[in-house]
Amino acid sequence: EPYDEGPEGPSQEQYMDDPQMQQQGYPDQYMDPMDPQQHLQTEHFGDEEGRYDEGGYGMDGGSAHDGSSSGVADIMHLNVLCAQAKAPKVLDNEESRVEAEESWQAVREWLGSHDAETVRAAAEQRGESGLTALHFACRNVPPLDVIDVFLSIAADTVRWPDSFGWLPVHYACASGSDTAVIQALTESFPESKTTTDRRRRTPLHFALGEKPASPDVIFLLSSSGAASFPDEIGMLPLHYACAFGASEEVLYVLTEAYPDAITARDSRHRTPLHFALSNAGRKTVPAAVRLLLSLNKSIVNSINDGPLPLRVLAEYAQTVRSDDENRDEKRESVHRCLEHLLQAEPKPSADFFTALQSLPDWLSESAVVMPVVQHLLNEKISQRFPTAVLMMDFIMLALVICFYSLSVVDSLDRRFDDNPDNDAVPVSKVFPLYIGSIYFFLREFVQIIALLSLKVFKLWLYDPSNYLNVAFTAIVLTWAVMMQK
Repeated sequence: EPYDEGPEGPSQEQYMDDPQMQQQGYPDQYMDPMDPQQHLQTEHFGDEEGRYDEGGYGMDGGSAHDGSSSGVADIMHLNVLCAQAKAPKVLDNEESRVEAEESWQAVREWLGSHDAETVRAAAEQRGESGLTALHFACRNVPPLDVIDVFLSIAADTVRWPDSFGWLPVHYACASGSDTAVIQALTESFPESKTTTDRRRRTPLHFALGEKPASPDVIFLLSSSGAASFPDEIGMLPLHYACAFGASEEVLYVLTEAYPDAITARDSRHRTPLHFALSNAGRKTVPAAVRLLLSLNKSIVNSINDGPLPLRVLAEYAQTVRSDDENRDEKRESVHRCLEHLLQAEPKPSADFFTALQSLPDWLSESAVVMPVVQHLLNEKISQRFPTAVLMMDFIMLALVICFYSLSVVDSLDRRFDDNPDNDAVPVSKVFPLYIGSIYFFLREFVQIIALLSLKVFKLWLYDPSNYLNVAFTAIVLTWAVMMQK
């Protein structure tokens, strides 16, 4: 569900339930203590000046947490070096990758200068939060040759979870490590593909996060059945993929591995389509929406009282302001998502038309002229109940106009004749005015209740025709009473 980003930020419950929010760097009070990546960033990572180095170790080899400046034992030095290695700041930038590659030279030199027994002993040392050198290495997008050394000398460490339940492969997937590295880790410990952390997330969940893995990695991990594993709030890997804007190819791999994921709902009744539409401004989203709907059109409608996808899109569209950066690109992406939704032929329910009304002006102007919308409107109008209501509106309006004219003329005649006791208009003439007033009042009241139940009452407030209806009802009722006095 959309969340409020006011001065106080989102609530902790919203933060813990939304993977997007967990990647956007909100204040510490919204951090989830069960997410090791967040914990490491706040507890282990230091400032940019190097006063505290990554992993809780000082740049001089001492402990950053106890303030010691003395060198750590040589057996712990491997943890320090792996923690100090750098991941590429930009994965697809050659200069960044070269700089990161050079940072691993110290690790290679240490491994090459010690015998196998010493390397094994060092690799099996656990630091804070149960982290081994392999955990630190996998967190920093390690080169394959370094991982091969760990797996050949201290293979058991690939099976060791830290205090958050993360295996080294969890870190490798979260950091966007190379396909060969993740393949080596999973081949050494095949069960790791379906191993879950304390929040029931598999490595596949993390491979679909902020640093998306290649389709080959997704295929490798999902082939184990991990695509069917929900986390603690019911989110499948496909939910994560849609939330973080994964490519169409990745989505195809996930839906092939577990077709039921398309209609799967999390604890808030959200399908993967809802997560895709909540980020409709991304370039990859229209293709994702098209793919999901092509595989199952039924998800275009509300499933078991869940949110309507069109309403989610409307809420996102409202956030695209005219002064936004890349406004035109975002609007084009949203427009294409809307086209895909409407082409899936959603049911013309009251919720659908309410969501359609809530679209911002720049989107609704093009939506109402779409042939699909025109067809849905005609279909809705042709149904018996809406047609009966329209006919009833016409009859009541004609009745009010007719009897109002007769009553006003009669009232004027009576008030200007010579009989002062004969000013009141007969009930038979004003009674239809009472009936018409009550009818139009009830119509407006039912509309207000319906909008309140959908939590979109502001639509009623922003529609000038509603004020005209209220004024019309009030005037007719007032004059009906006055003409009887």
